[in-house]
Amino acid sequence: MIKKIITAKPSFKSRARLELTMFYLAHGFYNEAKAVLNLVRKEDKMLNKKYQVITLLAALEFFTRNHKKALYEIQNFDIEDVPTDTLRGIQILAVTH
Repeated sequence: MIKKIITAKPSFKSRARLELTMFYLAHGFYNEAKAVLNLVRKEDKMLNKKYQVITLLAALEFFTRNHKKALYEIQNFDIEDVPTDTLRGIQILAVTH
């Protein structure tokens, strides 16, 4: 996966890094996933407006026991374009913890 990021064209680097983030998440490496995700968000500012990325960040904050930061991330992004079922799941997660 690292090789894929290194050899990716600039327009595909964010996608390759997001795949690495998901790999780390799937294998329980939450801090590593969060570090890669933060790098992606820093390099591609448009991703900060995507609810999928912010939801992933909030989940990673939750998994690394930063519950207040997870709640902060959820409460401080524009929820206009979030599908209702996703928003409901986020709200349930926030309320139960």
